[in-house]
Amino acid sequence: MAFGCYVAICYPQKYSSILTSARTGRIGLAALCRCALPTVPPFVELKGLPFCQSHVPSHAYCLHLDPIKLVCADITFNNWYGFASASLFLTLVRILAFMPCILIARAILSIASQREHLKL
Repeated sequence: MAFGCYVAICYPQKYSSILTSARTGRIGLAALCRCALPTVPPFVELKGLPFCQSHVPSHAYCLHLDPIKLVCADITFNNWYGFASASLFLTLVRILAFMPCILIARAILSIASQREHLKL
């Protein structure tokens, strides 16, 4: 969405040629992958760990912390992965969200005359 706003403000005549439906689909797919892919490694690593107790969670829906409580091995990877991925992805999302805002502000401030400022 921020990319669309950036293109609409900085390149209004080229908006439809820059933001095509294929590019919009790729942006949506990238957003989906950014949400889904970080959840895979803890579950893959959890599958190979030995369990001391039963494999049955305490309730009908299975959260990641329920099977972790049943593991007998070292779960340091899961702890550090959760912290590192949350920190990395939150930082990355903030950077990607504020980058178009910075570019829009730079484009507006680079306008030369007062008359051009009033057009916006």
